Amino acid sequence: MVGLKQEYNNLSNDGFRVLAVATKDLPGKNLCSKDDERELVLRGYVAFLDPPKNTAVRAIEALHKHGVEVKILTVDNHLISRKVCKDVGLSAAPCCWAATWRKCPTLNWPILMLTLFAYMGLMQTIKVWLLRKKWI
Repeated sequence: MVGLKQEYNNLSNDGFRVLAVATKDLPGKNLCSKDDERELVLRGYVAFLDPPKNTAVRAIEALHKHGVEVKILTVDNHLISRKVCKDVGLSAAPCCWAATWRKCPTLNWPILMLTLFAYMGLMQTIKVWLLRKKWI
């Protein structure tokens, strides 16, 4: 399992969104349940690359020149998100991601100090927006 996680991390660090493909024979079964999602055989990965547009760096620089701070709220994981931030010239540190949301020490800081919020769902995005308003 360690090798699989490392491959996932390597691909994510390179900016790829990774989907594992696995199968399991279920002879005679018409409907599948959550319990059938055990003891699958990993067949491989599908990796998708969606790099930032060529104009992203210039757009962010123009926003900064006009006093606009850029914040990234994304459903992507923190590894992909950090790569994208690096590619467009944004600092990804400090970063808060939803998996550590409740333990995230940065929530004690003004929200304006953070640039990257990764793995964010709708509810976390709303919380960030509300916290942002608190610090303005």
